[in-house]
Amino acid sequence: MKWINTGSRYILLSLNSLLLFLAIFSDKLQIPHGLQIAGRFHPLILHLPIGLLLFTLLIYFLRKKFDAEPGEVLSFLLHIAALSAVISALLGIFLSKEGVYDESLLVNHQWSGVGISILAFLLACLYRPGFSSTILSVLMLLMFPVLILGSHYGASITRGEGYLNIQSEPKIVAKIVNDSSSIFDAVVEPVLQSKCYNCHNEKKAKGHLIMTSLQKLLEGGKNGKIWVPGDPLNSHIMQRVSLEVDDKKHMPPRGKPQLSEREILLISEWIRNGASTDKRFIDMLPTDSFRIFAASFIPKKEAIKTYAFSAIAPSILEKLQSPYLTVQPLAIGSPALRADFFIREGFTSARLKEMEKISSQVVELNLTNMPVKDEDLSIIAGFPNLEYLNINGSAITGKTLKVLHASKQLKVISLSGTAVKKEDLISLASIKNLEKVFCWNTGATISEIAELKTSQTAIQWEGGYVPDNTERLQLTSPLIENTDPAVLGQLDSIGLKHPMPGVIIRYTTDGKDPDSILSTQYDKRFSIDKATRIKAIAVRPGWNTSAVTDFTFFAKGTMPASSRLVTATDKQYLANGILTLTDGQKGEISNLKSSWLGFRENNFEGKFFFHQPVLIHELVVSAAKNIGAFVMPPQKIEVWAGKDSLHLKLVKTFFPEQPTKYEPDRIEAHRLLLNGEFGCIRLIVSPVKKLPPWHGSKGEKAWIFLDEVFFN
Repeated sequence: MKWINTGSRYILLSLNSLLLFLAIFSDKLQIPHGLQIAGRFHPLILHLPIGLLLFTLLIYFLRKKFDAEPGEVLSFLLHIAALSAVISALLGIFLSKEGVYDESLLVNHQWSGVGISILAFLLACLYRPGFSSTILSVLMLLMFPVLILGSHYGASITRGEGYLNIQSEPKIVAKIVNDSSSIFDAVVEPVLQSKCYNCHNEKKAKGHLIMTSLQKLLEGGKNGKIWVPGDPLNSHIMQRVSLEVDDKKHMPPRGKPQLSEREILLISEWIRNGASTDKRFIDMLPTDSFRIFAASFIPKKEAIKTYAFSAIAPSILEKLQSPYLTVQPLAIGSPALRADFFIREGFTSARLKEMEKISSQVVELNLTNMPVKDEDLSIIAGFPNLEYLNINGSAITGKTLKVLHASKQLKVISLSGTAVKKEDLISLASIKNLEKVFCWNTGATISEIAELKTSQTAIQWEGGYVPDNTERLQLTSPLIENTDPAVLGQLDSIGLKHPMPGVIIRYTTDGKDPDSILSTQYDKRFSIDKATRIKAIAVRPGWNTSAVTDFTFFAKGTMPASSRLVTATDKQYLANGILTLTDGQKGEISNLKSSWLGFRENNFEGKFFFHQPVLIHELVVSAAKNIGAFVMPPQKIEVWAGKDSLHLKLVKTFFPEQPTKYEPDRIEAHRLLLNGEFGCIRLIVSPVKKLPPWHGSKGEKAWIFLDEVFFN
């Protein structure tokens, strides 16, 4: 037993020395992934030393109650406890590098664990016959509060701060969400709270970013503000969440709850719409696509209202369902129904009349953008329990609105985008239970709606956004008419358009930003014969000039007879192999996982063969640029060409211009002038070896993504 104790003490000395070293320099540690996984056994093992040490303390202080001195047993237990304590502490350090924890709690828990391990080591070494019982008793007594503190900090990390405190449970106040709620408060902040606050709070401000305070959130972190209103592509938060999960810059970190695709899209669209923290649902049109999408994140509550009428037979509901109409219960087990009409061309008065068989059960009726006429309102008035009616964008004039007086349960009616006038709206005031009327963009003027708000105070009149006469609004950017504008043949042309009448579109084809006065004015479709970058703006007196529309078009060229990929792509971005580059199908910059070949460790190298030497004026390489995701323009492009694969020589070397700051994501055309007859071309495209110093991940390897190569 003696040699076992001696050997175990040397092992304990070595392990505790290692533990102290790792604890002191923990901030600088880079733990291999395998050890991080081993660290996950920390919660499993930590209970062993706690139980053994408490049991040992009990035996030591009650040793005089035993018939014999429990010397060897106690010594054995102390050695096992000391060994399990140091292993548990080491695994805890490994585990701490896998996730992000509250820094102050983590430091306190780590050093209390180190203290437990060292105290257990000293007790195991010192406990022997004849040694001072006073020193042993002091160490034993000291062990107890250290164990309590270590357990407290550990529980606070895993269960929440103050888990072991004896205090009342904090009261959680749920937010009430309605039309007057801001979109940020209602749906954006809850996403940030569930996925981001754990790493970015007052106690753990990773990247010096605090998100739990709106003021601190708007200030941003060490990389500046985390979003650019109106520009999700250049917003730091979108760049981080768009990285691969295994990337160390990806947020949230691997192992933490990740944002879903819908949540990423929500934040992106919120930023695109201005990233306002004050804008409310009622400040946007009911038909606005972002408002509808954001509202889908509001948790749907079970209906608690009970109804006196009975449920309709399922067979009747089934007969009514069609591609143009869905009818469904408001909640599970509720007899109340919601009916939604779709597809304008499929709506008829006859279809509406068919619903009379369920008229008593329908409490919500959505007829948005349906060609509902004045005479159809008499059918709707026959729904005695109707509470919510949406006829936005319908063909009603308002002349028959008074028939809705029969709908005595009607609480909300939405008339936006119709021709109803002020006098028609006044006729609604006699509906006893009516609470709210949406009436913006109708025949009633802004001043008339303001009068209604003053005179008919029992009803909430929603007139929408009221513009300031001194305010100059910005035009939306011009649009491309081409449904698939990327690759154009000889007979194809480019069309530009704008939804607002009276707008002038000016554009450039040299890659420079257009001028509102001097640049070419668009008046008809035009063609291209080479890769061309089109930039366009919209101009109109009394309005601010639009942002620049930026599109790159490619001209179809000579197709090679065959091609061969020489170097391997990254296994995540295989697409359709070398055929991806000559299929005429452009990839989407927002989705690099399809129709793109990706390279990071290797250069791209491919060979393209023609049946016979052909005259090629230029070679165009289509490449992605997504700086936040490490996708940079190529460092270098080389073209080797000749009459066949045995007679190749270097004919062109091209160094694409590199960005000097974060720029919007886009597809770039790298044009290389050749002017020669070639039967075989060998193309080499090299990625940037190290990201520049201004990049948030400076020094990392960059990616290149290619989707097409054109021979013109």
